[in-house]
Amino acid sequence: MNFRQFEARINLWPAIHFTAIVKTRRDDEYEIYAVDENNNIKSQLFICFADNESHASQLIKQFMLWLIKINGERRRQHKIERQAEAPCCRMNNRPFFSITEKQGRAESDKLSSDTNH
Repeated sequence: MNFRQFEARINLWPAIHFTAIVKTRRDDEYEIYAVDENNNIKSQLFICFADNESHASQLIKQFMLWLIKINGERRRQHKIERQAEAPCCRMNNRPFFSITEKQGRAESDKLSSDTNH
């Protein structure tokens, strides 16, 4: 399995935040799963089989590196989306307002009185 295949499988479940890669022994082979250890449901996503414990350990190391990369990209994407939601209200990652609340009410009152005459 290459990175793109792994990423595609993880991304099939966008609502689940997988946090670890684990192995489970079944008879003579090992099953590798991505798991969400932070959730009470403890979701598991089957990734692949491994022939022996050594092979399973190698796969876990590789898949864990890929999972860290995928989670970092998701965090970065969520940050971009949050910032895009209110671009007029953020500067240098801090909220800012061009006018005070009092000035805003005064402008609003002025506009209301102008439209009434």
